[in-house]
Amino acid sequence: MTENELISLLDSINERFETEILELKEADNGFKVRDLGIYFSALSNEANLRDAPRALLIFGVNDKGVVVGTSFYREPGFPERRSKGLQRLKKQLAENTNNRITFREIHELDHHGKRIVAFEIPPATRGIPTQWAGAAWAREGESLVPLPLSKIDEIRAQPPRDWAKLPAEGAGMEDLDPDALYAVRESMRNKYGERSGLIDSLDDGELLDKAGITIRGRITNAALLLLGREEASVLMDGPVPRITWTLYESDGRVRAYEHFGPPFALSIDGVLAKIRNERYRIMDDPSSLKPTEVMEYDPWTLRELLGNALAHQDYASGRRINVGEYADRICVSNSGSFIPGSLEQALEPGYKPSYYRNPFLCDAMQRRTPRSERPGNTYHVRARTFQENAPPQLRPGKRHERGGHGTQPRGLPCIHRHPLPATRAAHHNAPRTGLCAKGSIP
Repeated sequence: MTENELISLLDSINERFETEILELKEADNGFKVRDLGIYFSALSNEANLRDAPRALLIFGVNDKGVVVGTSFYREPGFPERRSKGLQRLKKQLAENTNNRITFREIHELDHHGKRIVAFEIPPATRGIPTQWAGAAWAREGESLVPLPLSKIDEIRAQPPRDWAKLPAEGAGMEDLDPDALYAVRESMRNKYGERSGLIDSLDDGELLDKAGITIRGRITNAALLLLGREEASVLMDGPVPRITWTLYESDGRVRAYEHFGPPFALSIDGVLAKIRNERYRIMDDPSSLKPTEVMEYDPWTLRELLGNALAHQDYASGRRINVGEYADRICVSNSGSFIPGSLEQALEPGYKPSYYRNPFLCDAMQRRTPRSERPGNTYHVRARTFQENAPPQLRPGKRHERGGHGTQPRGLPCIHRHPLPATRAAHHNAPRTGLCAKGSIP
């Protein structure tokens, strides 16, 4: 919230202006930090329940909406000098709230000769009520009360916010890469086959709406992630996403690396192109002298692993997706908790998680692909393929001596470098991340 927006709000305040997410107080130096923390908890929880971007606690305005000024944490030199004590309140609040949530901003300004302090309060994290000193609070009219069980249950039942679906403020069609747009159009034409004329009749905005990448023409984080120009990445909510490919020597030293950014609809092919994937000839049929040509890695599995890492990344964490190429394996890792809890749970027949991370992004990636998916979710497909086709020395729990390595490191989805038939290359062992929480992603 800018200072001009706050001044406009102050000019429009009247005695009926208070709501569950806007509290007005005269407040002086006698106002206790404990009371401030209780108001913070209550307003934060109410903002969450109303899906509001913020709540406001304003000092220096009485309950009739009259600006009277406040001496709360006032220091000599105002308005030229701002209060350092107010800024220290951020740390003090964080030390007494869960998840160290604190004021988004503390505004101190002069309004018609009266000093105003406005606390900008973020909504409670989805699924987690905001607590102060171990207790969660709420508003009931003008009163502060412990957060009722009904509201606690309502907040706890919330799935995580879909980052990919959020609008990218300030972004427009000019921020999308023309080559990436062309790739989406070709993909949709292939998907619609004989009805591809329908796709040709759509302009770019209509095409992206139909592909589920934008919402009524508004550019989303998913649109910038998949199709955005690299310089437009700063318009996305949060840190700029990256994929880092690293090539390791047999002794673990880094031999080469490269970073890849949006548009990932195109740069994912650049990542795959960096991976050494040689063609082998093997004698897999004892009754024939003709060798079978296979790739060192199953190309579908490589693309699927990388696509899943992209689709189910926790983008709010600010971490990158890592692709590590070793002498005998490739490991793909992303950030985010593993939603099923354990691999055993994910492999249970008929298992479906209660929610998916980034569902808008996942649906967009699936909707624009022309190919049919393999039946079953990602874990079932790879586990079934591996159990049916992999040689004994590569099965989970077995040790192998190729390249001097024992069993693969736990916690990273890996494909081992072996000249196997194309359907036999996948090896996936107990991930800790949300890499493949959903079915196959193109």
